[in-house]
Amino acid sequence: MTAGIVWYAYQKADFLTALVFCLWPLGALVWCFFNIPVSNRSLFQIIAELGAGGILAAAPVLIYHLMHGSLSAWYGDTVTAAVSLSGMKFIDASAYSRSAGFCNFANSAARDCSGTG
Repeated sequence: MTAGIVWYAYQKADFLTALVFCLWPLGALVWCFFNIPVSNRSLFQIIAELGAGGILAAAPVLIYHLMHGSLSAWYGDTVTAAVSLSGMKFIDASAYSRSAGFCNFANSAARDCSGTG
């Protein structure tokens, strides 16, 4: 998870985006790493239980798509489409800081126009 956050911040985020969306989760992960002791046996048990829960939760949808022959369409909609979305131009551009600045400007302009600013 830490590697994913760092990769996202490096590849996709400008400074403000990294500050707002990456710094706090990364800090929480680092804090957990140093402050939550758990044995390997307990960790593997937790992972096995979470995996079993994920398989149990996915089973009805998987069975439905297997019965109706739509497994490849489901995979295309949930995996292929999601991966292809991240390659679009509007996602490649780091726009959070520009959007935040525009919202600030728009709110200021709205107050000025209403006579209350």
